[in-house]
Amino acid sequence: MSYSELSITDRATIQVCLSQGLSLAMLFAHVLTTERIPHTIAETIIGWGLPAWGFLIVMNLLLSAAGNFMEPSAILLIMAPILFPIATQLGIAPIHLGIIMVVNMEIGMLTPPVGLNLFVTAGITGKPMTNMRPRKRFDFKCPIEVMNELMAKHNEAPPSIQ
Repeated sequence: MSYSELSITDRATIQVCLSQGLSLAMLFAHVLTTERIPHTIAETIIGWGLPAWGFLIVMNLLLSAAGNFMEPSAILLIMAPILFPIATQLGIAPIHLGIIMVVNMEIGMLTPPVGLNLFVTAGITGKPMTNMRPRKRFDFKCPIEVMNELMAKHNEAPPSIQ
């Protein structure tokens, strides 16, 4: 069933669910910003004196954790201005940084508890979210496994780090 085949009430339900999730994520982003939590995290990361690969690992963990509870545009607005200067100081190319951020945010969009993409998929298919993961382990890889493999390949030996 495609989106155009849904009734007006189904479309409205999906829109209301997404709008509610996005508004709560933006409220959470506002609270984080007013409490200066991202700035504290950035100062802590700089204080550790990590090499470039260590910074990438910490950034992956930070963005994956943020992606579990926030909407990607809010994460970009809050974290990109903080992480970008640190990355450029360490010699990480801006394109490489952007790819890592986007992939991490997509992993967050597929991961509960917020996982907006799971809610959309469950709402359109009419199946519960527990059915969004394949039952048999070797049928095919789920999107989260594919994204994690991509992240590992991008962090192994990025061309921008000497």
